[in-house]
Amino acid sequence: MMKVKDLMTSPVFSLKENDSLHNARSLMDLQRIRHIPIVTVDNVFSGLVTHRDILGATISRLAELDPETQKEIDSGIPIHEIMRTDITSVEDEMSLKDAAQILLNHKYGCLPVVHDGELAGILTEADFLRLTITLMDALDEKASPPLVFQISKAVHKHGFSFSKSNTYEDSSFLPEDLVSSFL
Repeated sequence: MMKVKDLMTSPVFSLKENDSLHNARSLMDLQRIRHIPIVTVDNVFSGLVTHRDILGATISRLAELDPETQKEIDSGIPIHEIMRTDITSVEDEMSLKDAAQILLNHKYGCLPVVHDGELAGILTEADFLRLTITLMDALDEKASPPLVFQISKAVHKHGFSFSKSNTYEDSSFLPEDLVSSFL
């Protein structure tokens, strides 16, 4: 059985509670991410800032602020003032299936991952998309047409569909027994 720790992104980009909105905006832009876990000085997970949170805290472009003024305003806003604290986090030992159910049922974009209360990683929709693409590639290469049909039928039953144009090159993070269990 795969666990959250097998798929999560770690190490994860995070910020401290007293970092600024400007730091969060810069980190998101630089790393092309949409979620930033917030931690205490002891690396204990305390909240999350999303791209949407940052947009909500930004003065409208209609106000015609120059970028330098916006940066100055953002630099004066501590991230703990806009972060969400009512965030569901998961333990790194949780089953991957259970974590996927949480993401799906609650329509979350990510789940911060903790180990003994400390931030250990993050599990995002993109991680599951990479896993799906890798499994599809493995099925395309090794599975018989009837098995592919059965899996496709089961996936469609849950409201998903696959595109043949999706590919993912690196499947080295998947345990061999996971792929072989489908074959």
